[in-house]
Amino acid sequence: MKTLGQRIRSLRKAKKMTLVDIAGEQMTKGMLSLIENDKAKPSIENLQYIANQLHVEVSVLTDPFPLTELRKIIDDLHQIVQNKKWLDVSQAIQVKNLVEPIIPELPANYEAAQIYLYYLKVFPPLEAFEQGIEEAKKAVVFFKELALYKELATTYTLQAIFYFNQLQFEQAYETIQVAYKLVQSPYYTIDPITRIDVSYHMASFCYATNRLDEADQVLQHLLKTCHEEKIFHFYAHIIRMAAYAAMILQQPEKVEMYRERLEKYTAFDTHPNTQYYLHVFYLFYYNTYDSKPLKVLEHARIMKEFDEAFETLPYIEVETGKALYKLGRFQEACEAFHFFETERNWNGVHPFNTARFQEGLAYYACTLFELGQIEAAKKWIQRAYEEQKIMLPLAEKQWICDTYNWLMEQMIKNNE
Repeated sequence: MKTLGQRIRSLRKAKKMTLVDIAGEQMTKGMLSLIENDKAKPSIENLQYIANQLHVEVSVLTDPFPLTELRKIIDDLHQIVQNKKWLDVSQAIQVKNLVEPIIPELPANYEAAQIYLYYLKVFPPLEAFEQGIEEAKKAVVFFKELALYKELATTYTLQAIFYFNQLQFEQAYETIQVAYKLVQSPYYTIDPITRIDVSYHMASFCYATNRLDEADQVLQHLLKTCHEEKIFHFYAHIIRMAAYAAMILQQPEKVEMYRERLEKYTAFDTHPNTQYYLHVFYLFYYNTYDSKPLKVLEHARIMKEFDEAFETLPYIEVETGKALYKLGRFQEACEAFHFFETERNWNGVHPFNTARFQEGLAYYACTLFELGQIEAAKKWIQRAYEEQKIMLPLAEKQWICDTYNWLMEQMIKNNE
């Protein structure tokens, strides 16, 4: 960041003017040299005189971030981010190093607001959610003062995501609710893509906090918005969430309705990401709703060929393990479930995802029991039973309890 003296010197040289040209009749060459070297501060009168000599506004000299500099920073950020919605760790570190030192001194204007949004997006990949929450609170004040309601809605959404990743589900819901009311208000003009993004997270967090009727209402309105605005770039994710929720909540008619919609959409949108998440859906579909374990294995095999597989590998493995157990292929199932022993962050964040993993723990215990590893089976079924106590009242919760009772009975019988 340039000092006042450096800005004066840069502008003078850019305009090919000498110290004598700027000093004119009101100042001396020596005084101007001291100012340019930051060894003296100009009076308000002299500052105005220098600005007049340079044919610029005083604010160009006093503002540490003129628009040209802010726009250059934004260009640099574009180069780093490359139009990605979410950053990887390397990108996040680059953005943080570029932006964090200047955040406290950013002026109140639109360009600075865009830089602030880039900064808020560094926290998820760095898993710095507590810091993200605090920075988002500051950003809310910043955007309110500028009356930038799109940026405000985006900031509330990011803050809700930060809370969510801290497992503070109620705070996440309350925060996303503010964003949702903002984008639904007729008093603000907010673009449809932002409205869709906020609504998607609103539905997701409603499900996470067991507000099922509200989630369904938001989801229906969200789908209607997509059709009315003819915006489908996020459509497959929305349909998949709706279908997945219907499976978890045991709503077969809705499952089939959303499955048909997803099939039709993916036939139209051949983007690899869209195709990949169709397989994600079927991985759960054939394990949860229409039990066909061989189909699960087929979709799991296809998924591993996609670049996106690394992000969802624990999901692939846990559903593969369940399918192999159902087929009686216990040794292979044990190998699929082995990530429970080695991976630390396999549990997911959303309670619906957690339910799938906790159910997987119970399946793992059953697999170990079938392989004669009784003590290991006891360890994992007890863990699944303890962790299900804080789960939402879903079908997986009851299945874990029933499996726990059955396994403990079998172990007692074996000891008799």
